[in-house]
Amino acid sequence: MRKSGSFNIHALLLALAVVGLASGVLLAILTGGIAADKKAHVTFWNGFTGPDGTVMLDIINRFNAENPDIEVTMQRMPWATYYNKLTVAGSDGRGPTLFIVHADALPRVRRAGFVDTVDEVFQGPGA
Repeated sequence: MRKSGSFNIHALLLALAVVGLASGVLLAILTGGIAADKKAHVTFWNGFTGPDGTVMLDIINRFNAENPDIEVTMQRMPWATYYNKLTVAGSDGRGPTLFIVHADALPRVRRAGFVDTVDEVFQGPGA
C-alpha cells in the first residue's frame, strides 16, 4: 500500500515521457520532419536499463499505438557509455530526436551542441 504523498516512479516516468514525446514531435514539426502524408519518426535515447526501462518501453508502446502518425523508437544503454555515445553522435548530426540528461550533465550536452541555452532550466521561465 502506498502512502499518500509518497513518490511514484511510474507517474514520474509517464510525465517525463509525455513531455519528452511532445517536445520531440514539436521539434520534428518545426524542423520539417513531419509532412502531412508521412509518419513522424522520433528516436529516444536513455539509460533506463532496469525496471524504469521496462516501464518506459510500455509507455512508448502505448503512445505509438495511440498515435499512428508518430513512431517513437527507444534505445536504452548503460549510463556508463550513454553520454559518450550521445556526445559523439551529436557532434556529427546523428544524435537522437529526444534524450534524457541529468542536470549535472547539461553543460557537457550544451557544449556538444544539443541545446542552445539552458538558462531557463537554472533561472526559470522568462529569466
